Amino acid sequence: MRRLAPGDMECPQMSGVNMAKITLNDIMQDPQVQVYLEKANQQMAAIGFTEHGFRHAEIVSKVARGILLKLNMGKRAAEL
Repeated sequence: MRRLAPGDMECPQMSGVNMAKITLNDIMQDPQVQVYLEKANQQMAAIGFTEHGFRHAEIVSKVARGILLKLNMGKRAAEL
């Protein structure tokens, strides 16, 4: 198996699939993602933490994007 260099993006299971640009909004609208976030929020609430659902995911993704841009990692990496 070939080793990937830093920055390489390869997913053998997806070879030949059209990889269109996916946005944060696309991810947040995905029904599976919505279920994961809702269940994670319920679990966090059960152990006494405050909201960790959609709002938290959006805040964290925006902060991570900002950090990657400041580190000059490129717009594509920041969007991922």
